[in-house]
Amino acid sequence: MSQAAIAYFLFSQRSDIRNLEDQNNKINTHLTREGSASMPARMHIPMSPALEMMDTTMEDEASSGMEKSSTPLTQCQLEAVGMKPVPVPGFRPICDKQGLYLPQQCFKGMCWCVNPVDGQQIPRATDCSRSAYSGALMTLTQDVETETA
Repeated sequence: MSQAAIAYFLFSQRSDIRNLEDQNNKINTHLTREGSASMPARMHIPMSPALEMMDTTMEDEASSGMEKSSTPLTQCQLEAVGMKPVPVPGFRPICDKQGLYLPQQCFKGMCWCVNPVDGQQIPRATDCSRSAYSGALMTLTQDVETETA
């Protein structure tokens, strides 16, 4: 039964497959023509998290003459730059300035609430700003606020 279904789908999509093959052949001939230059692919990298994660300690040391210790990247920052795998391929979390996860994360039109410390989804949360500041997370944010004050 399953082989018959596969054969039916291949037969019904035969024209689509031919069109794709023709397009592929046209692209290959265009790329192999003499004198054609290929443009480098432009990658979309959000600059705000990338700038915050750049290690500029050497530049800072050279300009100030003092040694500075570089702080290690947080789990969120490592996932955001692609140095640590994430459960959903292609998803990159958004981190705040302290390296914590933003309470609301979104990917491909879907948004959910997460624990800012570990990035774990908060089930059944509807207001991410409220759910992020409840319970033990309230203590965490109060500690961060008192350190910055």
